[in-house]
Amino acid sequence: MKTILMMVMTVNGFIARLNDEVPWSPEEFKRCAEFAREAGNIIVGRKTYQIMKETDDIDDEILTIVISRDVLEPHGNTVYVTSPTHALAYAKDKGFATANIGGGTALVTDLLTRGLIDEIVLDIEPILFDRGLPLAQVSIPDIHLEHLSTQQFGDTVRLRYEVKK
Repeated sequence: MKTILMMVMTVNGFIARLNDEVPWSPEEFKRCAEFAREAGNIIVGRKTYQIMKETDDIDDEILTIVISRDVLEPHGNTVYVTSPTHALAYAKDKGFATANIGGGTALVTDLLTRGLIDEIVLDIEPILFDRGLPLAQVSIPDIHLEHLSTQQFGDTVRLRYEVKK
């Protein structure tokens, strides 16, 4: 199973404002939803999931795997697991060819540090923040990438990389 991190970020590398706000264009939200639908799943941390619930951004057509210390009962097409490795194992057991990682910073840092991400897809929105949440925490080791493709959607650029292992 291939593990793909798909993230939207500012030109200066932030995935959200410090208050978790993400001022991406409506078209960008649609592109993210399409990416998740293609994979059939999305793996997110508890905080990202809470934001998705608050903004009514949960797609009941796909499997949402939430990583949380609190083990909650599954509901709808949402399940809860206690670690990133459990999330990946769950997606694999369900027969997915791709595990789609949707965020946030702590989850991305954990998976990158463990070498569990195969590809990174970054949609760069044409905006700069004064301060914000980074893609990953500064504690990650150097990770080398190989450019696979570049797409342009108006002023937004999608970069796709393979993680060299």
